[in-house]
Amino acid sequence: MTEGKYNNLVILIPTLNEEDSIGYLVNSCKKLTDNVIVVDGLSIDDTVVISKKEGAEVIYCKKKGKGNAIIDGLKYVLKKPNIEYIAYLDGDSTYDPYDIKILLDKMLNEKKLDVIIGNRLPKREKGSIKFINIIGNYLFSFLISLISRVKISDSQSGLRLLSKKATMIYSDCLESSGFDIETEMIIKGSRKGIKFGEVPVSYRCREGNSKLNPFRDGFKILKTIIKYSFKR
Repeated sequence: MTEGKYNNLVILIPTLNEEDSIGYLVNSCKKLTDNVIVVDGLSIDDTVVISKKEGAEVIYCKKKGKGNAIIDGLKYVLKKPNIEYIAYLDGDSTYDPYDIKILLDKMLNEKKLDVIIGNRLPKREKGSIKFINIIGNYLFSFLISLISRVKISDSQSGLRLLSKKATMIYSDCLESSGFDIETEMIIKGSRKGIKFGEVPVSYRCREGNSKLNPFRDGFKILKTIIKYSFKR
């Protein structure tokens, strides 16, 4: 075991044209574990080249969409031996990779938990989340908490840590292709006995333009909430 690293941890990074930030992100993640996997969704820039140069393993998702990348990544990780924890974070460097240690400490100290979500809201950098996205997140988090009966403050967070148990469950049941994957994770997970926790994490302004469209993706998230409210 490499000193200071968590070799039973895999970090997944879903990417689409993140050449401006992926080098720093992979390099930082490699200080936590040797198991860093970039799941690339058909980038047309140098994301893949830079990821490989910094030592990440790269797998290719044949379809665009964050959800597709996460699902492919989770299924791929389950083929690897001696992995107990799977973290994922967005590829735009808005999250601090070192906060994964905070999530891991929470899971190690509370053995009953299967998923730890990084709550961005208390420690976010000024201007890092648009006002309309904050309002949408509060609304979605309220509805998701109501439906799932799990108190979640930041339901749309893109920094999460999963146990192997949760990964096995999710690899068989998740189907959302886009940003609504986080919503599906909570609602479906709660119905399958997955236990959730939250910890505050830092959140920075992103490099480059966001791929999240507040109206298009917000509507899709709302549709997913309604869909899984009635679908068992």
